Amino acid sequence: MNDSCRQSPPFLEDSDLWARLHSEQFLDAYRNTTVEIVSSGHESLDKILPYGGFQRGSLVEWFPEDVTSKGLGSGAGTLSLSMATAACHDGGAFVVVEQASDRQEGSIFYPPAALAWGITEEQLVIVHPANVQEAVWCLDQVLRNPAVSAVWAPLDFLDPRLFRRLQLSAESGRCLGCLLRPGRARKDP
Repeated sequence: MNDSCRQSPPFLEDSDLWARLHSEQFLDAYRNTTVEIVSSGHESLDKILPYGGFQRGSLVEWFPEDVTSKGLGSGAGTLSLSMATAACHDGGAFVVVEQASDRQEGSIFYPPAALAWGITEEQLVIVHPANVQEAVWCLDQVLRNPAVSAVWAPLDFLDPRLFRRLQLSAESGRCLGCLLRPGRARKDP
């Protein structure tokens, strides 16, 4: 670690917090933390990702450029499906949460594609909540469930507090959450 990284920022000069955070004991504990990595399903993408894949227990947002088609044909849906199926090779469940309104406009998720990627019928669970509130509740529940390896959901609007709630759910369940979001949501925290 270079010396500029070890210098205390001005607002912490009178605090020993900075020194404790950079003590060898703290850094050794951080270095020894085991992180379970899930492949993206594509070797070339894994090579440019930190740790060589995605960290289990996290949410990954995919932002297709074309908002009107919800990413159909953009590759974001395919990449996110590939990542989700790679997370399920341990035999855990693969849960798709697709709102009923999305189904009326034309489904984004195509079950035979998941089966072609290696998900078994026993692993696949598809849920169609009636509205956004039910979708968020459902996501919260399945992300917390240790029997679920991956969750895949197209989501339009997501309040920052709800997003944080879903992050914590994914961490506690050690689940990989794949959220397909419109490009305009990139500005959201």
